[in-house]
Amino acid sequence: MKQPTDPTSGEPGHHQAAPTSGGIAVDERPDFTGDNAVRALPPELSERASELFKALGDPTRLKLLYLIAESDTTEICSHELSVALQVSAPTITHHMKKLAAAKLVNREQRGKWAYYTVNSDEFNRVHSLIHEL
Repeated sequence: MKQPTDPTSGEPGHHQAAPTSGGIAVDERPDFTGDNAVRALPPELSERASELFKALGDPTRLKLLYLIAESDTTEICSHELSVALQVSAPTITHHMKKLAAAKLVNREQRGKWAYYTVNSDEFNRVHSLIHEL
């Protein structure tokens, strides 16, 4: 029976497995140089993505955004949102401020009630941003 050879010296002896990192043999790591170079995420893009994901990272805000986007009318009143989700008006105000700060919704105050619409331009930018990531 032929003995395995040491890959570094070519001498007969015990063959040692290649060192691994995360289950991938070190000598099998992908090449991230030249055409395969990894590019850093620009700071302004990472900041904007972080803002958006924070705003969208809450289930109540996602529900609110969905209700506004799927509304039969072009706008929806804060009172309607409160009734639909069965949460208090202050809770709606809190979450809608976060969505408005992230520029995902437009807000218009009319007397006692605030009316919200989806910011379509920003939604298109969000789509582009996610595609860039």
